[in-house]
Amino acid sequence: MPWFYISLPIAVRTDLLAEIGEELPDTWEDVRRIGQKLKATGHPLGIAYSHCEDSNHTLRGIMWSFGGKEVEKDGKTVAIHSKETIEAYKFMKALYDETMDGEVLAWDDRNNNVCLNSGKCSMILNPISAYIAARNDKALIPGTEKPIHLVINHILPPKGPAGRHMSSNPTSIGIWEFSPLKDLAKEFLAYHFKKENYEKHIIASEGYNQAFFGGLTLHPIYASSPKYYFHPYIAWYSHSPGWPGSPTAAAEVVWDKFIIPGTVAACATGKQTAEQAVQDAEREMKRIYQRYVEG
Repeated sequence: MPWFYISLPIAVRTDLLAEIGEELPDTWEDVRRIGQKLKATGHPLGIAYSHCEDSNHTLRGIMWSFGGKEVEKDGKTVAIHSKETIEAYKFMKALYDETMDGEVLAWDDRNNNVCLNSGKCSMILNPISAYIAARNDKALIPGTEKPIHLVINHILPPKGPAGRHMSSNPTSIGIWEFSPLKDLAKEFLAYHFKKENYEKHIIASEGYNQAFFGGLTLHPIYASSPKYYFHPYIAWYSHSPGWPGSPTAAAEVVWDKFIIPGTVAACATGKQTAEQAVQDAEREMKRIYQRYVEG
């Protein structure tokens, strides 16, 4: 059954934007333009182009925002080879070349948080954990005594030609069929999902975990800071892996093999053209879907 999910807004240094005379970005072209200026001041963007969970999420979000997709709505037909996906890959290469450092090719899920909170990165695509860590660790703006979390804010994932989209991280919980303790497990789940207990779980995450259930989706924890203003809008733009189809075993294998991050990185570094990278992604995906859907 659904447990909670995690969304990925953009965390941004508002003081650095002010220094270059820019407002908060709303579109991916805004991010590209602003990112060029920020990198020139020594504060690049930080979006992982590597084999990590964040990369799987964020690069799909960019692809969807350009109208690209991995599969059709049937969840079976591989559809990644399209002009929209190719344009998304071209954009992601430009974003890498113009706004980021090469270190993003080797990042894990922690590195973008560290880059932001150390004072180097200006914008990252990440859950609110980076902001929470900066606040709890009392991280300072380099060379000052000012806490860096005071100048970190969040914005909705930017819009592309096909709108505003981002992958979310849904987490579910269940009971193994082979478990000898099914009744006890059911008893535990019934206890855990009582509103007063489930609420404690959501509060303890400080807004990091978003509730699936209607009674808690607008819990006061999400209104505890104006920096979480994006929360009521998450469902408008968040999708599970495999979208616009439903999540499937094949979609999960594509995810686990990091096919999107791997081919985007090949394009970004000039090893392949956008067309070649998308063709490689299609080839790998078709093998997987043939096995899991047809086999």
